[in-house]
Amino acid sequence: MSQRHPLETILQNAVAIAPFSPSSADAEMLHNMYAVRFQKIPIVHFMRHDHFLSMVDAKALRLKRLDLYSGTDDFEGRYPAENAHSDSSIDTQVKAAIPMVTDKQAMIASQNIARTFAYIHCWYEGPARDPKMWQSEYSHGGKAVCISTDTKALQAAYGTGPNHLQCEPVRCTYRDENETIPEMFSAAPSMRKLRKFDWENEIRILARIKPTHHVKDEQGFLAEAPPFETLPIDLSLLIHELVLGPNLSADEVGAIIAAVSPIIPAGNIKPLRIPRA
Repeated sequence: MSQRHPLETILQNAVAIAPFSPSSADAEMLHNMYAVRFQKIPIVHFMRHDHFLSMVDAKALRLKRLDLYSGTDDFEGRYPAENAHSDSSIDTQVKAAIPMVTDKQAMIASQNIARTFAYIHCWYEGPARDPKMWQSEYSHGGKAVCISTDTKALQAAYGTGPNHLQCEPVRCTYRDENETIPEMFSAAPSMRKLRKFDWENEIRILARIKPTHHVKDEQGFLAEAPPFETLPIDLSLLIHELVLGPNLSADEVGAIIAAVSPIIPAGNIKPLRIPRA
C-alpha cells in the first residue's frame, strides 16, 4: 500500500512554513502520531475466544467509541486538565509567530464532542508470549487468544477502510493530567493515555467519522454516532500467528482451529508456551 510521507503533503499545501523547535515531549507525540504508518512494528492483540470467533465470522474488527470507555479510561480522547491553563511548547511558538486569539474552554468543549465521533482498536507492541500481558486482565483468565502481526500487515489488512471513516495507526503517548499536549493537531487527544498505562506500549487504530458523513437530526443538529464501528479486514493478511491461551477447553480450541484453518496454515496456530526467564 503506497502512502505519501506527511511532509510531502505539508510542502505541497502550505502557505508558509515557520521554523519551530518543539520540546522533546511534543516531538515525541508528533513522531508517535505520524511515524507508525511508515514502520513495521511487531504488535499483538488479545481477545476473548468467543469474540475472536465473531471477528472471524464477520471478517471485521469492532471499534469502540472513545467516549464510551469508562473507569480508568475516562480520559480517552480528552485534553489533559493542564491544557486549560497553559500551552505546549509548539503551541506557544505558533501563537508567538501567528497572531491569534484562542478560547481554551471552547476548544476543550469542542474536543469533548469530537471524541464522540472517534473510535479505536487497541494493539500492543511486543511478543505474543509476553508473560506480563498473559498475567494481566487481557488474558481473560488464560482463555484469550492472541493475534500476532505487525503494523504494515495491519494496514494492508484494512486498506483505506470504509468511505465514511478516516483510519490511521498511531502510537499512544503517555501524559498525565498535569502535563500539556499540542492543541494544533486534532488527533493528539485521541492518542493520549495516562502514564500508568505506559507498560502496554499501545499502538491503536484511530478511526474518525469524516465531517462530510456526520449524521444530523431533523433540526439539523449532529445526531449521536453509533457506539461501535466495524472495520472490514483481510484475515489472511492480518494474522501471522495465533497463540492460544492455556485455559481454553478442548472444544474451544477445536472451534478456533476449525474457524481459522481455511485462513492461516495450521502451523501458525500455537499453544502458549512462555520461555523461562
